[in-house]
Amino acid sequence: MSELQLSIIIPTYNRPHLLSRAVKSALSQTIKGFEVIVVDDGSAEPPRLPEHPQLRYIQLPENRGGAAARNIATEAARGRWITYLDDDDELLPHMAEVSLRALAHTQLPQPVGVLSALEVVTPEGKVIKIQSPPTLKRGSHFCLEEN
Repeated sequence: MSELQLSIIIPTYNRPHLLSRAVKSALSQTIKGFEVIVVDDGSAEPPRLPEHPQLRYIQLPENRGGAAARNIATEAARGRWITYLDDDDELLPHMAEVSLRALAHTQLPQPVGVLSALEVVTPEGKVIKIQSPPTLKRGSHFCLEEN
């Protein structure tokens, strides 16, 4: 088995209708040697997740908040690198490949992080804006849920 390069951590709380898209995008990465960790932060109903050898599931008995869920998954992560994916977002299939390539070629001293870009899409999947680097004005937010 190849070395585990990346842990993709997805915290979730009571949003199974969004979680499945996030998990599918994480499992669709174009590299080998990664894991996806879903942390259910005390949802009323446990999410239905696909059977997949790269998918791990951690269920918290009660809601502790997104930061606590991320920290618990970070402690459980086995990958050399970690990335976080919100349950209402999706990764492009090549995100891990591009990010790991950038990390392999950096001359910067560790610790180091990788920022890429953000695509804002309609519910139908049409890209309406690309933000590179992925920054928003203070107080702005983005999500797949209706406001």
